[in-house]
Amino acid sequence: MEATTAATLVNAGVLSPEEVRDKLIKDPDSGFNDITDELPEDDEPFNFGDEHSDNGGSENPQDPFSMDEDWKESDHPRKENGEFTNGSNSSSSKNKPSERHNRVRNRQRKPLNMSNTEKAVLRDAVARNQFNDEEKESGYATRYTSQYSYLVKIDNADLLSYTPISRSKIQ
Repeated sequence: MEATTAATLVNAGVLSPEEVRDKLIKDPDSGFNDITDELPEDDEPFNFGDEHSDNGGSENPQDPFSMDEDWKESDHPRKENGEFTNGSNSSSSKNKPSERHNRVRNRQRKPLNMSNTEKAVLRDAVARNQFNDEEKESGYATRYTSQYSYLVKIDNADLLSYTPISRSKIQ
């Protein structure tokens, strides 16, 4: 008996878990024929926490929705879209790129030598996945085709104008 079939039959009330267990024990090909007929006894059922507890959340420490008394929302600033930021919400405090980063980013790069077919494949990848705001701000984007990963310098995002500057073979 397949596991999904057994689970469906148990959940529908057609079979009991004990009947499924008995069938597994009797089937020499199940891999469970060496377990005993006796069910293990639970001394205490697992406590999933009381949803009506005093702290307003679950008492189960593994519950991802339990309330953490140490959490202060003000200590964890967010962007307007809800993502966490790395500091205050003010745009003036953005991390500034290092001098080396700026030199590497702004150096003159030669466009890749590509066949017309390769250019068409990349053009299709860019058209299907247009530049997002973060890419527009940085001036660079990565696009993937079936064989390569391309780094492109965005010349004009509105016109989807770009210069491919590097490619890496996808393993």
